[in-house]
Amino acid sequence: NKKKYFLHTSALLDYEAIKEYSVTIVAVDSGSPSLSSNSSLMVRVVDINDHAPIFAQSNVEVHFAENNGPGERVVTVVATDADSGKNAEIAYSLDPASNVPFYIDADNGDIRATGILDREQQERYELRVLAKDKGTPSLQGSATVAVQVTDRNDNAPKFVQEIFTFYVKENLLANSPVGMVTVTDADEGENAELSLFVEVDGADGKTAGEKVEGEDSANEQEELFSIENNTGTIFSAASFDRERLSTYTFRVRAVDGGEPRKTATATVSLFVTDENDNAPSITSPANESYTLLPPASSARTIVRTVTAIDSDTGPNADLRYALVGGNPFRLFEIGHTNGVITLAEPLERRHRGLHRLVVRVNDSGIPSLFATALVHVFINESLANATLVDAQVARSLMAPLSLDIAGDPDSERALGKQRLSVAIGVLAGAAAVILVILLVVTARQCGAQGKNGYEAGKKEPEEDFFSPSGAQPQASRGSGSDRGRKPRRDKRGGGSGGTAGGGGKSDRSLYSGIVTVNGLHRHINDDDEEELSSASERLAARYCAVDGDPGSPRMGGGRRHQSSPDLARHYKSSSPLPAVNLQPHSPPAEGKKHQAVQELPPSNTFVGSGGCVGSAGSSSSSTGGSGNADAMSLGSDQCSDYSCQAANKYSKQ
Repeated sequence: NKKKYFLHTSALLDYEAIKEYSVTIVAVDSGSPSLSSNSSLMVRVVDINDHAPIFAQSNVEVHFAENNGPGERVVTVVATDADSGKNAEIAYSLDPASNVPFYIDADNGDIRATGILDREQQERYELRVLAKDKGTPSLQGSATVAVQVTDRNDNAPKFVQEIFTFYVKENLLANSPVGMVTVTDADEGENAELSLFVEVDGADGKTAGEKVEGEDSANEQEELFSIENNTGTIFSAASFDRERLSTYTFRVRAVDGGEPRKTATATVSLFVTDENDNAPSITSPANESYTLLPPASSARTIVRTVTAIDSDTGPNADLRYALVGGNPFRLFEIGHTNGVITLAEPLERRHRGLHRLVVRVNDSGIPSLFATALVHVFINESLANATLVDAQVARSLMAPLSLDIAGDPDSERALGKQRLSVAIGVLAGAAAVILVILLVVTARQCGAQGKNGYEAGKKEPEEDFFSPSGAQPQASRGSGSDRGRKPRRDKRGGGSGGTAGGGGKSDRSLYSGIVTVNGLHRHINDDDEEELSSASERLAARYCAVDGDPGSPRMGGGRRHQSSPDLARHYKSSSPLPAVNLQPHSPPAEGKKHQAVQELPPSNTFVGSGGCVGSAGSSSSSTGGSGNADAMSLGSDQCSDYSCQAANKYSKQ
């Protein structure tokens, strides 16, 4: 009785886990006793391509030096496959998308460079490596390989430009930066560590207009400049003087730190720019020289040319000429740009002699500097006495520039003396006119003042000795004006000649001062007596000498005369004395007969010295006290010339 039985798997079989199984099958019948039988079965698992290749590292990084040889192996990658047989056979390849200069061996996974790598161009590459098995269907795995190209000292230092040009100002302070150079190295690390040096083979410069070359100058420049490695800044160890050396040329060398060392050089040109640190220098003419100019020279004649140089350049050497002194007559002009001195005006006689022109030469720098030149011009027909001219030039050199030296000094002195003489004459004439005016004014004033002696025709000031205080004096006969008005002077004759000719006297009679006393019946009280005494004293002090003054012209001696005979003889002398000019005034009230002056005979009328009258009046008042007119008479029966001549003029007032 045959039956068929099927063996089934109860789980998934994995070849990679168990490749074969040993199975024992036991068959048992249902009889009693049961009988059994067994059978062994070997089950082998067949592999299928169910595993893809696997790389040990999915990311691989390698360092590969540049400048390699073509085909040089970079790295070998290995992938494994758990399958077997064809399923485990792996083929390596690079992902076409990587586009790298490498290739890989498909059987063993060696990655090689197709060409020479240059780190300076590309220093890192990333490539994707594929591993495929040969099963059906084919499975594949991948890994990333990073290639870092390492540097080799294959690049020398490089300056950004071969020639560096710098401009610096002269008089720059020492240890100041004058420029900066830039140098690079494509390498890295020590290969890019640079050291900079200043190398000087020679020097090109201007020293007094000549080129200087030599080892000494090179050493000087090498010591003059220094450079900083990190920044490439060039420093100067000293100040520059463009007039001494205007251009510096040297080389800068850069050395890297790689093996072997590589170097590079660049040329540095340093130009010193100008500053206005030099004043103009006069080249001609010399200060002690002079030029002979004939007096017949016409305007626009070239006299001399001033030339100057300036060690600076540009605007600092642009010179301007000007005349700043020694040209008081404006005879000369100078060209502002060329320094040509020309004659501006025709020459005259006074212009002959030595002229010293002060010429100032300014540059156009900031600040402007200048130099001064002395140009001597001797104006004359010929040079007869050169020694004299040389002496004048020597004195001119010692004279201050503010002093104008122009022409013949003797001519100037003569002209000055002439002008001084004219001025003195004008002043003298003016002084004489003023003096004459002063004399005339003084004479008029002196003539207007009264004299102490008698003056014919002059009316003495009248004083009322008899009227009470406060009473107005009566106007003189024939005056027609007030007593206060100034009396007129006699314009026709002197005082001493009045006695000779009666016709020369004025209309106002000398007897206008006669005193007639009409107080026969008047009793003088104490107040009137005191006033009369005071008036008498004043009259005596005015017309007589006091205390016997011997200088009095009115009295012959120091004694006072008390009687009329001596006075009568005195009136006949050659020195007339002024008459007493007293006007009586009427008493307040006693009768009409006291209101007018009575006409008395000459024997009762006194005309004479005021001093004597004053004494007599005073004596009469003090002795008699009666107020009688006869008491004041001096008792003289003689009359003077003046009283006799004026007898017919005496009348009532």
